[in-house]
Amino acid sequence: MSATGFQLKASSVTFTSLLLFTPNLDIVEAQLSNLVDKTPNFFDATPVVLDLTDIETRGLPVDLLTLLALVRKYRLHPIGIKSYTDAHKDAARAHYLAIIAQTETEKFTPEKKVAPEKPTIMTAKIIDQPVRSGKQIYAKGCDLIITSTVSHGAEVLADGNIHIYGTLNGRALAGIQGDENARIFAKPGCRIDRHRWPLRSE
Repeated sequence: MSATGFQLKASSVTFTSLLLFTPNLDIVEAQLSNLVDKTPNFFDATPVVLDLTDIETRGLPVDLLTLLALVRKYRLHPIGIKSYTDAHKDAARAHYLAIIAQTETEKFTPEKKVAPEKPTIMTAKIIDQPVRSGKQIYAKGCDLIITSTVSHGAEVLADGNIHIYGTLNGRALAGIQGDENARIFAKPGCRIDRHRWPLRSE
C-alpha cells in the first residue's frame, strides 16, 4: 500500500475577477442586483477574486468586510483578493481568503507627479537708437525690434522676426538659423535679405 496521501500539482485555472471601480457599495449592489435579475443562475456559487487594485491606485477607501458580505448575498463565492495594501491583505487572511499574486505588469508603481513644463516665451531684443554704418545687431533666439533707423553699411540680424519702425537703409536678415517662417517688417522700398549671413559679434 502506498504511503503517499496526496500530490501537489500546478494547474492553470481561470477565475472570475470582480474589479472594483468605486468604494460606493450601493452602486455595486445595484449592478449586481440587475445582473441577477437578468440571469438568475449566473452567479450560483461562482468563485470570484475581488480585485481592489484600481481603487487603491486612486487612493480610495473600501470596506472589505461589507464587500464580502455583499458578493455572498448575490451567491458569489469569494476565494481571494488582489490588493496592493497590507491592511486589505491582512483582513483577507483573517477571513481565510487567498492573496492572489500580481504579475509583473500588474505590480503597482505610484505615479510620479510631473511638473508642467514652463511655456517657451519668445522675447524680443529692442533697439531704440539708430544703428549706424559699420555696426551689426544680432537678436539671438528672439525677434528684433528697432524703433529708429538702420544706416547704410549697417546690418541687423535675428533668429526670429525683425520689425523696423524707422528707415531701413542697411541690410536686414531674419530667420538666420533656418526659421523659414521668420519675416521682416519694414517700410516699402527697403533692402531686405533673408539668407544666412556670417555673424560677427556686436
